[in-house]
Parts: sequence; structure tokens; C-alpha cells
Amino acid sequence: MNDFLAPAANLMLLLFVVSALLGTGLSLTLRQILEPLRSIRLVISSLAASFLLVPLIAVVLTRIHPLERPLRIGLILLSMTAGSEGLPKITGIVKGNTAYAVGLMCMQLVVSLVYVLSLISVLLPEVSVDHVKLATKLVVLVFLPLATGLLLKARRESAAVRLEHWLHKVSMFSLFLMFALFIAANYSAVLAILHFEAVLTVIVYLALSFIVGYLLGGPNPGTRTALAVGSLLRSGSIAMVVASQAFDDPRVIVMIISIFILMLPVLPVMIWVFRPRGSA
Repeated sequence: MNDFLAPAANLMLLLFVVSALLGTGLSLTLRQILEPLRSIRLVISSLAASFLLVPLIAVVLTRIHPLERPLRIGLILLSMTAGSEGLPKITGIVKGNTAYAVGLMCMQLVVSLVYVLSLISVLLPEVSVDHVKLATKLVVLVFLPLATGLLLKARRESAAVRLEHWLHKVSMFSLFLMFALFIAANYSAVLAILHFEAVLTVIVYLALSFIVGYLLGGPNPGTRTALAVGSLLRSGSIAMVVASQAFDDPRVIVMIISIFILMLPVLPVMIWVFRPRGSA
């Protein structure tokens, strides 16, 4: 049974990554991406939160509360990959600055590609990675779909709108199916991961990531909310591509999936705690 589940899960992973990033590109224009990033101070603070402080939080927490090797790799790897495709939509739902969230997401995605390739051996020194092979996979599975979507949006906007609608459905379907297949294929690993120390470490990591983004988001409440959400959320697409290509242990991907599951209750709680005073 596992001989079917594992390959099917990997296939759904590839389908999710390509459809999600192609759909993201189809929904954006260069002006939407660049306009919110005109503030140099905000760009610097956003990069500091996304690529300095959040990974540092993950590294420090795994030193304070040592996790099993694949769980530690999964947490640190996810902390390195900023740029969730759902950031603009979630920011809009919680009444944050959606325009800034769009620019932030795209900046995070592009920087994450370079960041992971450059620093994975620094933050995970015990891991041996074929950088050329990994770079090729990231370019093909992440950069090309995103760039293709942006190009099609610029050249054929009406077709891009129709295609983006269907790709959103494909990406959501493949995401849920991928989660189910990975969990079914690695059921015992999921149960092993969900012990108190691991869950507590992940919850503290998520909470501190949100707080870091909130504190560095500047004086505007909408921007603070967007960076806080963008610091807590990570790019599952990039993290799982790297995990599937660079690590043989399926528990790395299972850990990443488990973190996303724990995000579901943590994010609403953090948004409520840090809501502007006077809000309902």
C-alpha cells in the first residue's frame, strides 16, 4: 500500500507547487508587486524579519528544546522559506494592508530561492546537499511557473483570469490530497511527531515569528498585520520541494505538514491578541 501512497503523494506535491505558483503569477502584475515596496525602510525590516529573525528563532528553539534530526531539519528548513501564496488573501481577510502583502509575498519568494541555496549548509551544517541539482529543481518548479504566470498576465490578461480560477481549484485539490496521502503513508511518523515537546516548540516558534513581524511592521496597523502574518506563514511550496529533493527521510516533509496544521489554530489566536485596541 505504501508503494502506492508515497509516489502518489510526491506527484500531488509537484502538482500543487506548479499550479499554486503559476496561479500566483497569473493573479499579479509587476506594478502590483513593486508599488508597495517603495519604502526602503520597510523593505529592510521585512527582509530582516523574514530571513534573519524567523530562522534565528527556529535555530535557537531547537537548541533549547532539541528535536529529533528530521523534525529539527523540517522546522529550520520551513523557517528559511518565506513567501506563502496565501498571504495576500489572508491579509485581506484580517483587514491588513493587502497591497503591501502582495509585494511582500513576491519579494519573499524570490529571496527564498537564493537564501535557501546559499545558507542551507550554514543553518543545517550536517546536511549534504547537491546545490546544482537543488537549484535546477527550484528554478523549474518554483521560478518558471511564477515567471510564466506573470508573463501571461501581462500579455493575455483575460485568459490569465480564466486560467487562474481553474488553477486555484487544482492547487487546493492537490494540496488537500497531498496532505492526506503523506499522512496516510507516514501515519506512525505523524503520531511520533505529535508529542508535547515538538508541539510546544512549534507553537512557540509560530508565536514568536508573528510577534517579530508585528514589531518590525512599522507604525501603520495594516502593514504591521501583513508583516506579522507574512512572518508566521512560510512557503510550503519551496520547503517541500527542497525536502523532497534533498532529504530521504519522509519525516522532514511530515514535520512541515504538521507545522502547517498547527498554524491553523495559532494564527487566529495571534491575530486576535494583537488586534488594534477598540476592535471587536
